[in-house]
Amino acid sequence: MKILLIVLLSIVLLVIAIFFYIKIKLRGILKEFFDTTSLREAFEKANQETEETPKSISSMEPVYKEYLKKDFPDANLQELKSQAENCILDVFNAVETKDLGILKNYDGKISSFAEAKINDHKDENVVYDNIKIHRTAISKYCHDKVSATLVFTTTLEYFYKVGEKTGKKIQDRIKTELVYVLDKEEYGFTTKSVGVNCPNCGAPVKKLGEKKCTYCGTALGILTKNVWNVNNIIQD
Repeated sequence: MKILLIVLLSIVLLVIAIFFYIKIKLRGILKEFFDTTSLREAFEKANQETEETPKSISSMEPVYKEYLKKDFPDANLQELKSQAENCILDVFNAVETKDLGILKNYDGKISSFAEAKINDHKDENVVYDNIKIHRTAISKYCHDKVSATLVFTTTLEYFYKVGEKTGKKIQDRIKTELVYVLDKEEYGFTTKSVGVNCPNCGAPVKKLGEKKCTYCGTALGILTKNVWNVNNIIQD
């Protein structure tokens, strides 16, 4: 019986020793990384740091930029980025006002994305305030004989509030997909993107970066920026 008590007492003392060891180590970690010994304060500081730190982008822009320039010599990358960013702002505006008409010039996938957001908070007001875009970069570029696809990733922050709940700052990362349609008959009619035709003779243009119409020789470079359309939006 005495031996059993000694064993139990030893186990209790060991557990207490381990507890205090962990507590001391935890305080050291909290002090080193959060400059506090309070677990609650550490969580608060971690949340604050999350709110203030922009999300990262794994950018392949230097590589894809060269491919894009080769296929579309006259494309203005900054304008395309602005097109993607404006789509995000229009979606936020549509969700805030619950007005999908704002997105009438976009593909149906954009409206569906916004509609889902509206339905999530059908009876509550949603606020996107103090929107700040940190960076927009190419994250994907590919093409085939029918179309070319350009995907941008945008990091941004904003103050987000739903109904009467306390609002908070959000660090977000959103992808927008732009499509350039070469052959609208092959691509289909499920997008607002349109094919390219020569402004002089009406012949279809079926080669990426084509500068002149193969039928009549009319210059086509000016058409490039008019056929990229935002086709989809994805929130990470």
